[in-house]
Amino acid sequence: MLDHLIQWVQEYETRDDEYGLKRHRQVFDRFSGPKHEYTSTASMNPRLNFVVQHLLGLKEALIRCFVAMSFSRSTVEVFGD
Repeated sequence: MLDHLIQWVQEYETRDDEYGLKRHRQVFDRFSGPKHEYTSTASMNPRLNFVVQHLLGLKEALIRCFVAMSFSRSTVEVFGD
């Protein structure tokens, strides 16, 4: 299951679904309000960079939690049969 998730994330730039870069680019380009596109963390102000780094850390924690839950669920399924 984790392998599938990793592959899905790696395909972000080539996917044609609503979660891929192509769709996100369309939403961004069509938005007519004020916006700013950050192409690297170096171009962000320090406060925004702090938030992004915090979110990345949170993402890693959620992935670890997902892996633990996935392992726990498959263990229960194996012993539950």
